[in-house]
Amino acid sequence: MKENGVKLDVVTYTTLMKALIRVDKFHKVPTVYEEMILSGCTPNRKARAMLRNRYQFDQVTEDAMANRLSSFSLDDNNFEAVKQLCCSIASKFDV
Repeated sequence: MKENGVKLDVVTYTTLMKALIRVDKFHKVPTVYEEMILSGCTPNRKARAMLRNRYQFDQVTEDAMANRLSSFSLDDNNFEAVKQLCCSIASKFDV
């Protein structure tokens, strides 16, 4: 968009950060946030929340996730759904 002369605003940057979070590209959110500030845009409440979400995601530990999941009781169908989700997430990492 910048190449076409379109000036990006805080709504555009916030939408981009939200899209990055939705496609599991959390690591790119701080770069977009910094670019927003450098371009002269003042981050609003939503933009700051996007950045916080990224950092909260990074701070979640495996133990915290296990403790949280242990408080739920799943039937076979729900367990299978959680297992598929975990496998999907794990497949995105180079292990």
